[in-house]
Amino acid sequence: DFSENFITQFPNVHALRKLEYLDVSFNGMTSLPLKMRNWKSLRTLKANNNDLKSLPEPLGGLEYLVLNDNRLTGPLPEGIGYLSEIRELKLHNNVIDGTLPDTIGDAFALEILRLDNNRMSGPLPPTIGKLRNVHYFDVHSNTFQGSIPSEIDGLHSVEYLYLNHNQLTAQVPLRPLPTCPSSLPTPTA
Repeated sequence: DFSENFITQFPNVHALRKLEYLDVSFNGMTSLPLKMRNWKSLRTLKANNNDLKSLPEPLGGLEYLVLNDNRLTGPLPEGIGYLSEIRELKLHNNVIDGTLPDTIGDAFALEILRLDNNRMSGPLPPTIGKLRNVHYFDVHSNTFQGSIPSEIDGLHSVEYLYLNHNQLTAQVPLRPLPTCPSSLPTPTA
């Protein structure tokens, strides 16, 4: 854990190939080490609240990628959905633009997706309906347009769904709620 220091550049360390957890949040980092792609054991990368400007190359075994509150620009890479083990993807409060790639639906293990407060646009891809384990889905305060895809009802585990402050249209196509009894029993004293 290197968080809350004054690190602006991570040392070029080759010996960290077995590292599983790296937290460099709350520093002044402007980039991440290029050799990270060789760290096959890395499961958690937290680099939030820095001055990062570009996303790292996708790291195949990551489960937790936390890069919120940086200055990340450009579109999400098409391969973001191929992070088959990713459970938390937190990229909120950046300046990411472009569309949400269709491949996002291939991130089957995803539980938390936070892309809020960016500059993303275009339609929400129908493949988001394949994210059956997502319980927190937040894309508010972007400029997504078009109809909310009917496939959104595939988010079976969703507890928090934030689509506000976009340019989306249509009614939210939610699955029917369970039937409630027409009358409730009278409480006894």
